[in-house]
Amino acid sequence: MHYNAHQSTFVRWHIMLLIFLFALVVTYVWQINHQAQHGFSIRDLEDKKIQLEDTVRDLTWEVSSAQSLASISERAQKLELAAPVDVSYLKIGLSTVAVYDEISP
Repeated sequence: MHYNAHQSTFVRWHIMLLIFLFALVVTYVWQINHQAQHGFSIRDLEDKKIQLEDTVRDLTWEVSSAQSLASISERAQKLELAAPVDVSYLKIGLSTVAVYDEISP
């Protein structure tokens, strides 16, 4: 009877050890999968960052070209704006304002 009790205790320890090892394997696989998913999401975010940097560069180029004097002059001609003849500067408080007299037709 002592031998059977010892045998059943031995079997229980083996079963508990197998369950523990199985739990460790499942945890290891879960962690590896979790890290792989984070790696892919980081790569996707880096790709989006590069695309956004390219977009910002292109938009910055468009803004700078739209603010160039040649572009402003071309848009003024398209809008048929007249160039001022006489410009006067008024000092009001701490700021200066440019004004001009309208050309009489």
